[in-house]
Amino acid sequence: MKVLLLSILLLLQGIPLQPSQTGTITGVLRTEDGKPAAGVRVAAMPQLDSLQGDAGPTLSSLAETNAEGRFTLENVPPGRYYIAAGRLDLPTFYPGTQSMALGKSVQVTPGAMVRNIEFSVNASSAGRADNNSNLPLALLEVPLNVSVEGGGKPPWYNGGQSVSIRLTGSSGTLSFPISATGFNLSPPVTDYAITMEGLPDGYSLKSIKYGTSELADRVLRLGGFPGPNGTIVFGNVTSFVRSFSAPTPPSTTNLKPPVLAIVLTHVASTTGDARGHRVRGSTGATPRPLSLSGLSGTVFSDGSFEFQNVQPGRHILVTRNNSATTPALAAVVIVGDDDLDGVVLEATPTPVLPRNTLALSLPPGLRAPGTVPLVSVQGHILDTETGMPVRAGTVYLVGESWATYDLSADGKFEFKPLLPGTYEIEVQGVGYPTFRREIFVEEKDIDLELKAG
Repeated sequence: MKVLLLSILLLLQGIPLQPSQTGTITGVLRTEDGKPAAGVRVAAMPQLDSLQGDAGPTLSSLAETNAEGRFTLENVPPGRYYIAAGRLDLPTFYPGTQSMALGKSVQVTPGAMVRNIEFSVNASSAGRADNNSNLPLALLEVPLNVSVEGGGKPPWYNGGQSVSIRLTGSSGTLSFPISATGFNLSPPVTDYAITMEGLPDGYSLKSIKYGTSELADRVLRLGGFPGPNGTIVFGNVTSFVRSFSAPTPPSTTNLKPPVLAIVLTHVASTTGDARGHRVRGSTGATPRPLSLSGLSGTVFSDGSFEFQNVQPGRHILVTRNNSATTPALAAVVIVGDDDLDGVVLEATPTPVLPRNTLALSLPPGLRAPGTVPLVSVQGHILDTETGMPVRAGTVYLVGESWATYDLSADGKFEFKPLLPGTYEIEVQGVGYPTFRREIFVEEKDIDLELKAG
């Protein structure tokens, strides 16, 4: 191996090797029907111990077959090589496979010739790799299953961010949330080191399996390119892919690909924490990232959550990454001198800006621990001169985002349930000037009478 790497290094530095220091490989390439494969590119690819840290397949010699399908690879540095024919992104390897791991390598020695390398090139290896979107694309589908030893719940969010799985290979880094049910990989060939990002305290990565193979070094090895038979090789495990030509949808297969199974271990703290208490509850069936008075806790796969080191007092819980289609979930809780369990969040039309959250109005010792009901803001819009209801228009409640309410015939509106804090109400009555009013929401319902005009 050292001789091979030194030889390639000398070539890259422009230092020519003498013929006596290199070898030659000759052979015949045929089509699938046994005819000579003319004008096909043939290359020698070094067999390395690992593809990690490499930018992809390296060519030490390149030639093209003649009319009789014959090829000669010259000035090949000493070492072991795979012989590849056709497209560089979907080659056929000697003795006739599209999986590098199933290919047969040849030994090249100084001044010697390796003869009689004869094999057939696969039809899908024909042509040249380019950026044509209609060329076949092959993806390795990898189902994913993350579990916690002993049947615990996997943590999906921690610190307001997704707990993620990172695959680092020579061609770049792929990162996806732990909640994913699977992911796709595509060429070039590379090894992927697997790590976990953002695990909460007490959680650690215990083991990784791909199918029945234990990845003791936590490296997923891609040993070849996809072939038309829908197979690709990861180490010694055969997986199944879907091959298709864009924009045609992928074809289905009745073969189930192996699962990448990741097992986490969790060691819970056996001692209390003098810095505060735990607050536990649920966001509902769908886990959402969540904060508590600016603190970030852990949200699990079943939607339950836990915050640690919470000080006594009133606290606001609110989901992050809210949108018009995914409204905020929120709760107000009073934490006393013990842990608080069973907190349930409610959907709120607009969360309040954190900087506008009202301070605790009463000392924590005077408040019963538990959940504080959220409040409503309601009212009606009247004409300043006549006192009659404004029968058409829209009322906006502005916080971190905004909610709308179309005025009814009696000019009434209502927003609920709301968090404590500072909001603005904007009224756009039909035929009236637009106006705004700031309101302060605490822990009691508010009934407003606003005049337009």
